[in-house]
Amino acid sequence: PKCGPTPWRDPQRRANAGNTAARANVRHRAGRQMADAPPRGVADALDIQLGFCRSPDADADVLWAAPSFAPDHVDDGAVAEAARSSALRVELLFDRGSMHTLCRARGAGAADAIRTVAEPLPGGYTTDLAEWARRAAESDAEALCGAATGTLRDGSCVRRVDLTRAETVAFVMRLTNAMLWLIDGCTAIEIGPDGARWHLFSVWRDGALVAGATCFSFVVPVRRMRVCQFLVIPGEQRRGVGAQLLAAIYEAARSDGAMEVNVEDPCAGFRALRDAVDATRARALRAAIDASGGAA
Repeated sequence: PKCGPTPWRDPQRRANAGNTAARANVRHRAGRQMADAPPRGVADALDIQLGFCRSPDADADVLWAAPSFAPDHVDDGAVAEAARSSALRVELLFDRGSMHTLCRARGAGAADAIRTVAEPLPGGYTTDLAEWARRAAESDAEALCGAATGTLRDGSCVRRVDLTRAETVAFVMRLTNAMLWLIDGCTAIEIGPDGARWHLFSVWRDGALVAGATCFSFVVPVRRMRVCQFLVIPGEQRRGVGAQLLAAIYEAARSDGAMEVNVEDPCAGFRALRDAVDATRARALRAAIDASGGAA
């Protein structure tokens, strides 16, 4: 996937994961291999861009990325037809300090495109730049993300929080607005009354989100932790952030008494990332055993 080595399918779709994955893989392969095929929906016809901003000034310091996948809700024939006949561009901009979403569009049919693309987003959105800047300025999302649990090599801070507060859940939904376009088959997690069993791990640098992961703890028959969503912000990838965040999740799970950390249907890129992290940890364990004279 274009979003690097970290995304995978959300386990909420476990019941129909096999058929959904097969259809999704065929769709995305066809999109790459059959360039002459007519667009099948609004996601194929629209010029959609994702922007990640360190400042609520939408035109300053933006990391742009193309969507890796099309969310299930983006399928509107009328908008797709309008897009094919006009230069219609939709931009989704995310303030990295709060993950509030600004949606703007240019071209014929812009209003319809915004409704199709943005209205179903679980974290909400605005089309007003001033309102977006106000929401971003009033938000202190990093403070909602819990106490610091570690520091990465570049000085970024790892935080952990259970999803028991409405404000933290709202932040996760805003983060999901971006995940929908970068994680194949992603859906919003359903927290319900189990907020204490849901955890958000996030990486922050200078007040800007670098990466985020949601995890779920359960006991069947021993304590386990499942990684449900995992995203490194485009532009921050290929720098070791994902590997260090996964290692931090491992340590948190061990502190919680978990016997296993698993994920649902990881993509090939994430499997490679996980294998690299596991190999590094195995080498460190082997070295510790050798240093202790062979005692496990």
